[in-house]
Amino acid sequence: MSDQDYKTTSSDHCVFAQKKFDSDFIILLLYVDDILVVGKNTSKIDELKDERKIYFSQKKYTECVLERFSMKNAKPFSTPLSDHMKLRKKMFPTTMKEK
Repeated sequence: MSDQDYKTTSSDHCVFAQKKFDSDFIILLLYVDDILVVGKNTSKIDELKDERKIYFSQKKYTECVLERFSMKNAKPFSTPLSDHMKLRKKMFPTTMKEK
């Protein structure tokens, strides 16, 4: 967001603001996969929607999580199970020894 000249607010890290000239502004509220856009000038909001592509990446966050759980050097795998593998209730451990 900083590349797009938005500043995060001190009250909430999911709220970003961009001050335009004079008293014009645009505020973005990001929540999971939704974005709420608020501003004084509706034509500027329409421009934002039409012209800008906003891309969010969680690469750094993912790397931190992997490092925290000592999995930074883990090998990626597209699916943990084969396509034909079906999980059934009887496959789950039932005794303390199995668990």
